Amino acid sequence: MVDYKVKIVIADDHEVVIDGLVALLAPESDIQVVGKALDGEKLLEVLRNKPVDLVIMDIEMPNMNGAEATAELKASRPDLKILVLTMYNTAEFIGNLAKLGADGYILKNSPRKVLLEAIREVAKGGKYFPLEIKEKLFDGLLAKPGSTDSKPVELTDRELEIVRLICNEMTSQEIADQLYLSFHTVEKHRKNIIAKLQVKNTAGLVRYAFRNKLVE
Repeated sequence: MVDYKVKIVIADDHEVVIDGLVALLAPESDIQVVGKALDGEKLLEVLRNKPVDLVIMDIEMPNMNGAEATAELKASRPDLKILVLTMYNTAEFIGNLAKLGADGYILKNSPRKVLLEAIREVAKGGKYFPLEIKEKLFDGLLAKPGSTDSKPVELTDRELEIVRLICNEMTSQEIADQLYLSFHTVEKHRKNIIAKLQVKNTAGLVRYAFRNKLVE
């Protein structure tokens, strides 16, 4: 007989993914899905109203992505466990998530056995990262700022200011209000910065900023 169930919230911008995870976890007597969210902001709202032990979270989500949500949640609720579920599979990417406070990481195409193993390991206070990634993390093989593998891009003072505000979880409208710019001007800067850094989205921008120490 199970005395306690690990209470889980699942955050992913694809409802079919959430429904699939709920179905996979339903037979487990020690696990209970108590909520779901389709974006980062909704996740924070759900967590305000429910006792939760662990969040299974995608990175690519609208409004507030998984990296931003991880940083905010770990700052406000350090005991909350976060298991990242994504398709990205590089040591650099995973290392940055670990620095933000993620407790574990698995790929979306992982078998059910791995998902359950990761949930249980993280829920009891452990860390769950693929072995080859652990080796790279602990051996210090991630690209270092300023190395030939990670050469910082030159940004203007205005671009640096906007990058720092983005990393402080401000929306484009909030940035526009603070800097006395139009929303469209901020959005243009955001797109230009993403293109200049050769990243795919805001999550990539945030990872680059922390990796190259553009923010503290």
